[in-house]
Amino acid sequence: EVMDRIGQEGHAIGLHANVHVYEKLYASKNSFLSDYECLYKKIKEQYGIETALFRFPGGSACTYLNGNGKEYIQIMHERGFYCFDWNVSGEDSVGSPEVASIQEHVFKDVFRYEEPIVLLHDSSVASKTVDALPQILEKISAQGYVFESLEHVEEYIFPANR
Repeated sequence: EVMDRIGQEGHAIGLHANVHVYEKLYASKNSFLSDYECLYKKIKEQYGIETALFRFPGGSACTYLNGNGKEYIQIMHERGFYCFDWNVSGEDSVGSPEVASIQEHVFKDVFRYEEPIVLLHDSSVASKTVDALPQILEKISAQGYVFESLEHVEEYIFPANR
């Protein structure tokens, strides 16, 4: 039901990780690919969704990639994926953020970019994000920004991996 609603409302599904434990996920290229293949297969078989969007847990410059981000990006490109990092973070999965701090983090950087890509989460760790969103969306919209799914945006990779 949720997956159907996501599509109906014009959002996009992207792959991230099946197991979000960096030590296990990034232990080797084989462990990374095994995780990716498991998630890809699950999303395709259970929901009929084939996506070309991918975000590395921790980002493409994650320290667990040991400076091999470009190589991992290439691996995903070879599989037909566009990879996305972010240039604005709500810091909503760090510590115990409150609504105001999530909003402050977004507003501190979002207007610096013509095409901001904002990182926010929807997990138990980031339980305040949903409450922070209405004001974030309203303020960004009021500045003339429009919202698009990443399917309509040029791939964005951290500068260290371009």
